[in-house]
Formats: sequence, C-alpha cells, structure tokens
Amino acid sequence: MRSLSQLPFVVLVALFSGCMPSTSISPPSGWVQVDAKKFVFFVPPDIKPVPVHGIDSFVGEYQGNSISLSFDYGLYSDDLTTAEGGSDYSSHLERIGGKKARISSFYFPNTGHPFDNAIGVHFPEAGGKNIKLTVFATCKTTNDYETARRIFRTIKFN
Repeated sequence: MRSLSQLPFVVLVALFSGCMPSTSISPPSGWVQVDAKKFVFFVPPDIKPVPVHGIDSFVGEYQGNSISLSFDYGLYSDDLTTAEGGSDYSSHLERIGGKKARISSFYFPNTGHPFDNAIGVHFPEAGGKNIKLTVFATCKTTNDYETARRIFRTIKFN
C-alpha cells in the first residue's frame, strides 16, 4: 500500500506519461519499410503500393491478401470517431512513435473498401501546426486486426 506522501509523485508520473501505454514496436522479420516522407512504418511483404492521388493532403494506399491499408497526412485526416456507436466499435488511446494516438476498430460493410472489418489509428498531432495522420485498414477478418495493430505500432515520425 502506498503512503499518502507518495501520492503526489504517482499523480505526476501519470500526468506526464499521459496514462497511455507506449506501444511502439520493432517490425517482425521480413516486413518491408514504407518511407512516407514525414513518417515510416513497416508492412508484411504481401502488402504492395497502389497508385493514389490526394486532393488536400499527402495520401498513400497499399493492398495485401487480407489487409487494405491507406494513410492521410494533413489538416483533414479522419479522427475515427464518426463510427462511434456503430457496429462493434471499440477505441482506446496509446502512445506510438512518441505521439498520442487513438486506435479504433468497427464493422464497416458495403463501403467500397476491399474488406468489411475496419481498424485505424489517428494521430491528432502528427506534424506541424494542425497536421494529423490517420492510417486506416480494412481487414478480411477481425483476426487480421492484430496484424494491422502491429503495422500501426511500427510508425515512427521523422
């Protein structure tokens, strides 16, 4: 049991750590680095780039056998809260690449994406003034969420 004299220290540690676990990881062996200029991340070797053009931000898209992945780096990146209350919505905060991040997952059928199970990570402060990052994946099954989370947790900012 902690004494009351230790309580201020515990509160300060919690405040400075943001009460979020830091979950940046090293990529599994064989994964491929994607250099997205302002940040890097790693993907399984079956995930390949797909040509895409952004309008008001820097975007990228990648397709694999069981995961379709895209990112949006800019002022208007989706914060992944629009699906709150939707089917199977789940969300939590983490610290990835030294930045605050929200990972959200939800069922996302009939949207034109390759798969119906969605998971994404949103960084509200990814770059300079008001620059955000959202990395969004649709997955063949919810079992693929773990691979998507591993991808997200390899993100490092330049």
